[in-house]
Amino acid sequence: MQAVVDTCFLIDWAGYRRRELLKSVFNRLLVPRQVLDEVRSERTAELVGQWLSEGFLYLAPVTRRVEEIAEAIARYAILNSRIPAVEEPEVYGLALAKAYSMPLLTENRGAVRLTQLYPELRDIRVMRALEVLALAIERRAIEAASREDVEKAFAEYIADTKHRFPRKDLKDTVDRLCRVLFGS
Repeated sequence: MQAVVDTCFLIDWAGYRRRELLKSVFNRLLVPRQVLDEVRSERTAELVGQWLSEGFLYLAPVTRRVEEIAEAIARYAILNSRIPAVEEPEVYGLALAKAYSMPLLTENRGAVRLTQLYPELRDIRVMRALEVLALAIERRAIEAASREDVEKAFAEYIADTKHRFPRKDLKDTVDRLCRVLFGS
């Protein structure tokens, strides 16, 4: 599976001790230049450089079609007061995800909201770290023999990245994983 990745997602994963497990979920990540322009921290820049050199992260070409999609997304976001602020890198991430029919890896609330409200983007699968970690657990890339192991996997990510998942989303995800993995 391939996905498009945005800045906030890369920043968080650069700080995660198990960042390499993304490779067990995805075989390639596409990134627009606008996302790379936004990378400031040395840790994130090192990760981006490593993944680019390995061919895991790929600088996606921005075609005329992607530009047209990005322009329409930006216009919709600006004119719709229900959309939290969305910056250029997220707009291009969404445009690439739409153009290439790929999931978008993001933590950006505006990007998530756009996929809920903008009819042209409703078919885009947005995956936050919560969903990526859940998929890694389901695929056994993260070993989990009990509910405690599942909870520990998310707690590790939270400790490393300081990212907080919405309580209800985390509880629902852990409950679902336990049903799938352990029948409980």
